[in-house]
Amino acid sequence: MRAGVNEEVAAAFAASTQKYLLGTDGDAFADKTKWSAFIGSIFEVTKNSDGDIPQFGQLAQPSMQPMTEHFANLCKRMSAATGIHVGQFGIVSDNPSSADAIYLENSPLILKCKSFIKEAKAALSRVAVAAVATELGESYAEAEEACDVSVNFLNPAMPTLAQQTDSSIKLASVVDGFAGTPTFWRLNGLDDDETRNVSSEIRRNVTKAAALDLMAGVREASGGGEEPSDD
Repeated sequence: MRAGVNEEVAAAFAASTQKYLLGTDGDAFADKTKWSAFIGSIFEVTKNSDGDIPQFGQLAQPSMQPMTEHFANLCKRMSAATGIHVGQFGIVSDNPSSADAIYLENSPLILKCKSFIKEAKAALSRVAVAAVATELGESYAEAEEACDVSVNFLNPAMPTLAQQTDSSIKLASVVDGFAGTPTFWRLNGLDDDETRNVSSEIRRNVTKAAALDLMAGVREASGGGEEPSDD
């Protein structure tokens, strides 16, 4: 905060540099203020009593570079202390990083988040079981046995939907029964409501197909008949 305030003050001075006027008799601003002379579109100064032409100039503009370098140094020290990539503090490189480079830069923070999530899952699960036990008037052990509590967090690495879909399809190809599970649909970008709707529609379609197969078998065994409609 202090570095930000100092930078704002320095920017104000850099925007309004000091100017000077030499070789006058001292009455150059007799009929105007210094501010009006600074912002006015026309500024007239006559020769002095010796006939010399006054000289106008301005001091060198202060540089903002020391301020920005100091702020960047603070961001780098904060990055080293927290594991957060320096780009998250506003220090952006001119050359954009690739997705792999961004992941490697954020990997220390991702590992910290995963460690926190592991501890938070256990704590939240215990709180949920304790709440159920209180609601039902049972012991913690009885509530833990009676209910199935699971705690879910988003992946702190924040993979893209394409990456999640590719991973879930590859996993489904080697793990029997994984395709179609709620976890499979979540990895493919569906939320809980959409997952329930998809699962319900799949069960309905499977039941309908099984019924049609059964009716076809009964018809074939009885020697024919009309084709059953889909209604």
